[in-house]
Formats: sequence, C-alpha cells, structure tokens
Amino acid sequence: MCFVPTVLFIGFTTIGTVTCFSGGGVSQSCQSMMPDHSSPLPSSSPSPFSVKPEDGSFENGEMKTIVLQAETSTPFKGFLLEARESQDGPPVGVFTLISPNTRLLECNGYPGAAVTQKNNQKKTLIQANWTSPKAGTFYFRVTFIQDYSSFCNLICPSLLVTSLQKGQKLWHCACKILCSVAMAAVIIAFITLLLFKCNNITLFALVGVAMVLRIGQTIIIFLTFGPSQELRVIFVWVLRVIALATEVFLVATIFVGLAEIEKNRSIHWPMKVMGGYVATMVLFYCVFIHYHCNHRKRTY
Repeated sequence: MCFVPTVLFIGFTTIGTVTCFSGGGVSQSCQSMMPDHSSPLPSSSPSPFSVKPEDGSFENGEMKTIVLQAETSTPFKGFLLEARESQDGPPVGVFTLISPNTRLLECNGYPGAAVTQKNNQKKTLIQANWTSPKAGTFYFRVTFIQDYSSFCNLICPSLLVTSLQKGQKLWHCACKILCSVAMAAVIIAFITLLLFKCNNITLFALVGVAMVLRIGQTIIIFLTFGPSQELRVIFVWVLRVIALATEVFLVATIFVGLAEIEKNRSIHWPMKVMGGYVATMVLFYCVFIHYHCNHRKRTY
C-alpha cells in the first residue's frame, strides 16, 4: 500500500517548494543602495573609503572621472556607484567603464545609470567616467562592501557606516534552516516509501530524483560566494534551475501519488486543483523568463 507514504510525501514536499530564493540582483537596490533586502541601522564609525569628487556643478554633457579609493590598508570587495541630484532622487547620468572587473548597471530602465563590481576580489582603487544629463549640481553616492557582513554607505555630504549582522546574516541563516528542513522532509518521505514497500516504481523513482535534487539545492545554499555580483548571479541562476527541476519532479510525484490515492475513490477534485496549480506555475515561469530576457537586452 502506498496511501500513507504518499500522503506524507505530499505534505512534506510542500515545505520546500517556495523557500531559498533569497535576495535579488544589485539592480533591485538602485534606490536604497542596500545589499539584498536587509534594513540595517547606521552607526557613527568612520569610513575607510572615499569618493572623489563627492559633488560638483556640471554643464550639459560634461564628462568627469569619478575615483573610489580605500584611504587605509583596508580594501573593499564590492561597490555600487551612482550620481543623483538629491539624496532621495533617482540615479541620473550615464557611466562609462575605465577600471577592469567592473560592469554597468541599469536603474529605472536607464542603462549605465550605475557601476558595480564583477567579482569579489579585493580592491583599493576604482575609476569610472560619468556624463552629466544636463547642467546642474550632482552628488555621487557609493555603497562599499567591505566583507560579507558589513558595508559602508556614503551619502554625500553625510557618511554612514552600517552593519548587517542582524539583517542579512539572519536572513541567510533562516534560508539555510528552511532548506535543511525541506531536505530532511524529502529524505523522510523516501525512507517511508521504503518501509511501506510501495510497489509503484514510478512514484518511488520520482521521489528518489526529487530527494537528490533537494540535497543538491541545500548543498549549494550552504556555499557562500561573498558579495561578488558576478558569482552571485551564477549562484542564483544555478539555484533557479535546480528549483525548477525540483518543482517539476515534485509536481509529477504529487500527480502520481494522487492517482494512487484516488484508485478506490470517486472524488477527483484534488487532480483539478493540481492542474490549476501547474497552470499557475507555468505562467509564472514564462513571465519570469520574459522579464529577465528583456531586462538583459536593455542592460547590455
């Protein structure tokens, strides 16, 4: 009999189908300039980094070289550079690259509105050219990522140094815990099928593949690539591919499990509910792929 283990598996697998999608790209932080989705509080610690010039008056179309520098022996691993007319205003102007291992970023639909890093190598000096969109006074705002747990946010003429110990670290810790629970749940479901000696080979194989994918997803979650934008993009996309594959096998498993449960029952509404769920997920992934393809074309 596969009834009991199938019910347990359906319950267990719903734990991890919506977890471990932490964080988004740096482009989503264009306005706040805060890494990920944390909300840290500023402290009064002095910053070991600087941006030159901090501000200035520009003519329409005037180009200026902006320099980011570590004032002490303390290097930075990542950064996000923007120009603004006011502290709370949107990024303005267009950057062009000078230093290697840097890349342009699209903000609010405008390519080249910001500059960020390509990797998490230690840096002490970064240069980029900025072209003014019109005549006026503009301020250069920078977020320096010193390490995985702290960053410095320069809001000229103010200077804020912020710690992420109660924000980002807790978020990643929670994600790792949830992924571990989801992995354990699928393993328990697989063991349950073994104990109940389920004769449905298809169901058994699907659960086994789902278990392997869930274990792989959890292992990747525990691999930390630091604040590198390039590595983080690869990291996130690998997770998305594994999550999609896991979703496909979980849905297939649930359909096979429901068919097993309904063999001796005349109620078929669970199948209809799962059909609606699958249609919703397919629509979601289509919209997701369409958005990212268009976003990549506009950026590059």
